[in-house]
Amino acid sequence: FLTIKYRIELTYITLLSFTADASGASAVNLRWSIATDEGDNIAGFNLYRRVITKSEKTLAGDDTYHRTDTQLIKNEWHRVNSTIITGTNPYSYTDTDVIENTQYEYKLEAVLTDNEGGETLGTTTVETGIPAGFTILRLYPNPVSDIVNCILSVPHSCEIEIAIYDISGRRLLSKEVHIENKGESEVSFGIDNLADGVYSLIMSNGATNLSRRFVIAR
Repeated sequence: FLTIKYRIELTYITLLSFTADASGASAVNLRWSIATDEGDNIAGFNLYRRVITKSEKTLAGDDTYHRTDTQLIKNEWHRVNSTIITGTNPYSYTDTDVIENTQYEYKLEAVLTDNEGGETLGTTTVETGIPAGFTILRLYPNPVSDIVNCILSVPHSCEIEIAIYDISGRRLLSKEVHIENKGESEVSFGIDNLADGVYSLIMSNGATNLSRRFVIAR
């Protein structure tokens, strides 16, 4: 249990907890609690967010190996809230302006009534998920002779890439499809020009790849 204490003029503020939890792929729930000798001096709080990205660089070694050096890049801070956050202790705030499958760092700032500036109380990190519900529900018929049909589920309107690979991993066919509505949709793919055999159908929404095998038999 970590307690962080700051001295701001004549007021002690103790940050008891500060957490960030991803709510699926499109929201982050932030919660914090404090202890202070003079709580009336706190006008409210500001939250700041920045993206943490990874940079990988391959370093030369001897003839048998190469080493990859991974560095975290922390981008500029951006204020999350448009107005000062107020309420009762413990506090909470939901950030809905986030991107799926992304790592963020949040900074909590206390705003005092007798101080024009703000004081940073602490930071926390979180990673958002990928959209739930992007799945292949059914691939039919299987075996197939001329057209393979795929029933899939998507969480929202999106662009889907469909590709056909043979068992050696060669990409043979591909096309992009726009899915208008969330929920179940059906997509068809003509495979008339492919020989009999075993193939993989791979669907991608940019964040997730889904794969199903099927057999062509005529």
